[in-house]
Amino acid sequence: MDRLARRYSWKTRLLGFGLERGMRLLARTLDFQVAHYDRTTDPALPGYVGPCVYAFWHEYLFFPTITWGHCDVTALASRHRDAAVVSCASELLGFGIVRGSTARGGATALRKLARSGVVLSVAMASDGPRGPRRKMAPGAIFLASQLRSPVIPVGFGYERPWRVSSWDRFALPRPGSRVRGIMGPRIEVPPELSRAQLDFYCQRVNNIINLLTSEAESWAASRTRRPGQVRFPRQRQPHSSRHSGDDHCGTRQAGTLRAA
Repeated sequence: MDRLARRYSWKTRLLGFGLERGMRLLARTLDFQVAHYDRTTDPALPGYVGPCVYAFWHEYLFFPTITWGHCDVTALASRHRDAAVVSCASELLGFGIVRGSTARGGATALRKLARSGVVLSVAMASDGPRGPRRKMAPGAIFLASQLRSPVIPVGFGYERPWRVSSWDRFALPRPGSRVRGIMGPRIEVPPELSRAQLDFYCQRVNNIINLLTSEAESWAASRTRRPGQVRFPRQRQPHSSRHSGDDHCGTRQAGTLRAA
């Protein structure tokens, strides 16, 4: 808490604490299920192999924020004043936070963390913080190239969510509803990308996130099961306190994604 006091005002800490408590209470009512193209990409499972850069849409920010805490994941958060409350709540939920966009200091801070020897994965809402909706900005691809880490496209979906009248139509799951996530394959990104390569990988990952999001939304709307799906526990444990024998998931038998 002393660390938060140095980073945030008392008002931001109070609002952040309230948001964190509210998210935890809502999460306790939800049915979380996740399917994987490669279970080693999931930072919340014992078989995780990282670091990775996770790319998903801003409207589904609730899901990774509540499930990837205490999993050695750092979130790249906007420097915008309104984002401070969400950043504070994310830290309380177990995330590392780097404030800044790739154009305003975020990438430099992340490279310093990588050079320090810390095992670092990065979560990015890849069409945020201002959109356009479901249009990937180059930040995740740029960071993956700089950090020599693969990009993991992720799609989320909720059962009949409430939607906010915002640029991203932010989705909030209804209490007691189904929430679903599908984690895609590793996308290796070359170092020192040219502009043409950056555009190519942005479009490729954009297409895959859209496919996974559509699939997750259809899954959440149905009562179907998927081979190897994982039900997430309501109380997560940091990596350091989990044991390799606690693996409770299977591998999803996934088809080949056809998104160029």
